[in-house]
Amino acid sequence: MTRRPEHGIEPLQGVSGVVRWGAPADARGRPEPQGWAVSDGDRLVLVDPIALPQGGLGEELGRPEAILLTGPERQRTAFRLRRELGIDLFAPAGLEGLDEAPDLTYAGGDALPGGLAAFHAPGPRPQSQVLWTTRGPRGVLFLSGLLVHDGAGVPSLADGLSEPERAPASVERMLAHLPVDVLCFLWGPPIVSDGARALRRLLGSLPKPASPSPD
Repeated sequence: MTRRPEHGIEPLQGVSGVVRWGAPADARGRPEPQGWAVSDGDRLVLVDPIALPQGGLGEELGRPEAILLTGPERQRTAFRLRRELGIDLFAPAGLEGLDEAPDLTYAGGDALPGGLAAFHAPGPRPQSQVLWTTRGPRGVLFLSGLLVHDGAGVPSLADGLSEPERAPASVERMLAHLPVDVLCFLWGPPIVSDGARALRRLLGSLPKPASPSPD
């Protein structure tokens, strides 16, 4: 784990090219909102962004290239930033409830700007995606609105999922198919090592589904 940023942009500990910025906790009592970006030094891709900190992102991170939205949780900030920055916004194909139309849509398995790839992970919405990338030997997951983290080292399912019964299976599929080391949340501090272990601990803490009654 790592501490949340007190202000401004903070590189993610031990992970090249990933930065974050925070905001005060909202009135609903969720952990602190987090904004994310991936940079290669020349180009910058925003992932589920919140409002930018005072002073913006800084030219040293590169030229903003795109905004990647994984669900509706960041849409108002994302569409406003699209207009301010003059860049394209990507959203999952078929995602309902957006205030504006995205410029481009994507689906699970698609390659996206910033070296990111989409992985279908229903739970928040039927069309929700998580995004993953490898940074050196490390697998980094941007977890959409699926999970939250209170800083204790084990994430939990987010409140208000439209399909909570599908969320555990999404986590199981991520563990089975993706390199998992670093976990980046919309709400709460990241987990910067042993992300797979944290996800397994989450699954172990969930109630077991009831067995079907015998005929």
